Amino acid sequence: MAHDVAGSVPPTPPPASAHPGYYPSQAASREQVAYPVVGSYAIHPAQPAKPGTPTIAVVGLVLAFVMPLVGFVTSLVALSRSKVTGAGRGLAIAGIVVSIAVLAVSLIAAIPVYLDSNGS
Repeated sequence: MAHDVAGSVPPTPPPASAHPGYYPSQAASREQVAYPVVGSYAIHPAQPAKPGTPTIAVVGLVLAFVMPLVGFVTSLVALSRSKVTGAGRGLAIAGIVVSIAVLAVSLIAAIPVYLDSNGS
């Protein structure tokens, strides 16, 4: 064995492995599981699906453009459900805002029509 100047023994290199960068001693110390390797990519198990957007929030937003009153009520229901689940809150708020805006624009556009029909 060769000794360096200070008299200590140099570290021995790790054993040659079929997978570069993978050392069994490191995996055992971190309690890692070795996944199969295909090419240079490791195959990991599938992750659980994240909860999706509630359908009622999407329906409320769509109805806000077509039927603002129905969209407003549907979006309010979606907002109350989102407080429990935490999903779809943004879409529910957007449905409420859009339905109020569409209703306001509709009422403002209807005022001249109403005044012209009664005044002439």
